[in-house]
Amino acid sequence: MAGWLILSCSTLQRKGTEIARTITHRPTATSRTTAPESSLDGPWQVFYSWGCGTFSEAAWILNADGTFYSPEADGGGTWSLDGSAFHLRFDHSPFATYTGKANAARDYLEGTMTSDGGKAGCWNARKNIPTPPVTATAASTAVPNPAAGR
Repeated sequence: MAGWLILSCSTLQRKGTEIARTITHRPTATSRTTAPESSLDGPWQVFYSWGCGTFSEAAWILNADGTFYSPEADGGGTWSLDGSAFHLRFDHSPFATYTGKANAARDYLEGTMTSDGGKAGCWNARKNIPTPPVTATAASTAVPNPAAGR
């Protein structure tokens, strides 16, 4: 199994000449990349549409440990990044799964989504990078908007 590391293998019982075994797996470092290498952790602005029509907006907070939370969904789940392939799955109904690609800068994601109930849709997300506050100096040197004050 590519991308998986066998941690243990133990014999459970003997049936004739076959030996039944239990195998414990965990992802290797190359199968799931999380921050800081991926820089995906942090807040994201998500636009999604079941049926790829009218889009709704939500937020995801991706944690470096591969978990996430969405305030609008009042829940979360797990996420992973393998190269540029992104995967996110909610751990509550309707158990939506988002799959897609990350851009090279790791500040934009897009793809498709499905639910266990058979719904399908489209989505994209932009990383919320805080903008510095406008200072009095910056405000005084700003170029005036000619349309302002009309």
